[in-house]
Amino acid sequence: MTLRVLTYLAPSIPLGLFELVVERLRRVLGVGATLRAEARHSGPPPDIPDPFSADEADLAFLCSPSFAWLSGMRPSPIELVPAAPVFLEPRTAGRPVYFSDVIVHPGVASASFEERNLLARLRALGEDRHFLRTARRSGSHLRSVELTARGEVDGAAVDSNVLALLRRRDPLLCERVRVVASWGPYAVQPIVVRGGTAIARILLAMGREPAVRAALAAFGVGGFAPTSRAAYEADLAALGSDLHLAELPVAEGRVQQCSSAS
Repeated sequence: MTLRVLTYLAPSIPLGLFELVVERLRRVLGVGATLRAEARHSGPPPDIPDPFSADEADLAFLCSPSFAWLSGMRPSPIELVPAAPVFLEPRTAGRPVYFSDVIVHPGVASASFEERNLLARLRALGEDRHFLRTARRSGSHLRSVELTARGEVDGAAVDSNVLALLRRRDPLLCERVRVVASWGPYAVQPIVVRGGTAIARILLAMGREPAVRAALAAFGVGGFAPTSRAAYEADLAALGSDLHLAELPVAEGRVQQCSSAS
């Protein structure tokens, strides 16, 4: 038997993290394992056959929109793995979550998102996502940060865990983008599987061994924690409607300012 794993989250989340997880699964399960990265999409797109129904994958790391439509199929070809990574970012507080950090180029005039004033004002005016002069699909969180840092776009909302990893690798990034707001927390990107719970037990145990914990820490991850479909219900509901300017949760705690000490 060979465990076929797909990740749609690299390179925004380093491929090495998924290699570490797949190697652990291979050793504990006593099976062969392969890992393939798909960087063109954040998950299986709905207009082509999905890799689970096509018998091309057994497990995948993906974003919530793909989880939403895959789990909505009848019958659904996937199950949620009840375990998810916990990133070593103070705001996560040991939970499998991320925040949406709003970043801008330093040359952009100061903007305030406190108490949702901007979003509330836009909603009151009956505005929707078309309020933005231009909206550009970057293709990844990494690309969004790059475009903002170069001043090709004024700003972007990016995964806080991705931004934290980039800061560790490039301290000078703090001079090229600044964080003006943070929304969340949201359930971290789900892991889905064709069936079985053994994988969850293996993932939950990974952070208990010092050597494995140290290897995970190199990717900004402290271990895995239990999760469930309930953690994604709000995201799934939002993805099913046009809530681009809907009520956004204010981030818990302070915005993680970009500084060389981050």
